[in-house]
Amino acid sequence: MTTYFTADHHFGHAAVIGMCGRPFADVDDMTRGMIHAWNSVVREGDTVWHLGDFSFKGKPGEVRAIFDQLAGTKCLVRGNHDKQNVTQLSWSEQVDFKHLALDGVQVNLSHYAMRSWPAMHRNSYMLYGHSHGALPGSRYTHDVGVDAVGYVPQTLAQLRARMDLLPKMAFDVGRVLEENETPEVAEGFQP
Repeated sequence: MTTYFTADHHFGHAAVIGMCGRPFADVDDMTRGMIHAWNSVVREGDTVWHLGDFSFKGKPGEVRAIFDQLAGTKCLVRGNHDKQNVTQLSWSEQVDFKHLALDGVQVNLSHYAMRSWPAMHRNSYMLYGHSHGALPGSRYTHDVGVDAVGYVPQTLAQLRARMDLLPKMAFDVGRVLEENETPEVAEGFQP
């Protein structure tokens, strides 16, 4: 059993093809291509965490038909476009944020990128969607959306291999005060 991460399919959203430079002729071509990409790696028994925006403007019956064609146990971290046509699907789990342990590390899942997250000072990871590849990743953060990773759901090992090549950012490691060090306070502050 393998765990995968993905986001931002926008099933049913024709305009996203041009907005994100997707290599599809039309929305039907995009749907077929992304179902194929998903099912090319995900098998029954695998788990896929979808980090939001599964569909945008998709008709409920069409969205359900797409969902039913996708392999694996599907979990949703809700995104800003996940309306009733998405939230009423048979997700194994539905949350706004998820903190999980996987492969010996802590992983945080959100539709939105964060600059601060649980256990960040213990080298935990922050995976997100929403930005369609526009935000640079770092040693501990990565956009898992289809536009950022080539349409195929990714394992944590695949994402870590990508992140290992990226620079550490100032926000990647929480700063812990040294013994006897006091935090900076505003002038005139009285506790």
